[in-house]
Amino acid sequence: MAEINQNPPLPQERRVQDRRLTSQKSSERRTVSGLFINKPLIKRYVMLIVVIMLISSCLIGFVIHQTIKQSLEREAMRVQKISVYDVLMQVNNELLFRVFFILFLSVIATGVAGVLFLHRVAGPVYRIRNVLKTLASGKIPDYDVKLREGDFFAEVVKELNHLIARMRSAQK
Repeated sequence: MAEINQNPPLPQERRVQDRRLTSQKSSERRTVSGLFINKPLIKRYVMLIVVIMLISSCLIGFVIHQTIKQSLEREAMRVQKISVYDVLMQVNNELLFRVFFILFLSVIATGVAGVLFLHRVAGPVYRIRNVLKTLASGKIPDYDVKLREGDFFAEVVKELNHLIARMRSAQK
């Protein structure tokens, strides 16, 4: 029959175990600073979204102003007066349609801008992945990774191209 060790761990062993658990838990936690790995990429994307939202907000403010102004001018020219409630309901209906239209266009613009922006990220990732697949298969690529102007990860591609060049020179 196997004996069960019922002795509590020594204080030194307990501290080592506690440190392991603490370091394991802290490595599993994400920090806010860990979210900002590629700061130029995040900065450009956030600025893109902020600009689109600012333009949308200005357009909505302008549409609200113009709709109210047009409704008041239209009512001032009428010979027969109608109730304030009817005027407000008419303005409300016009505003709903116009504001939703601008919001719809904003969502479309954000989607298109996001796709174009992510194209500058996905292209380099695709090229880097292809080179890594070639390296993983045991072959050294006979080409350097090329990027388009404005693509992200230029520093990674530069280092990867440097690694490939060193591998080629070591192979010769």
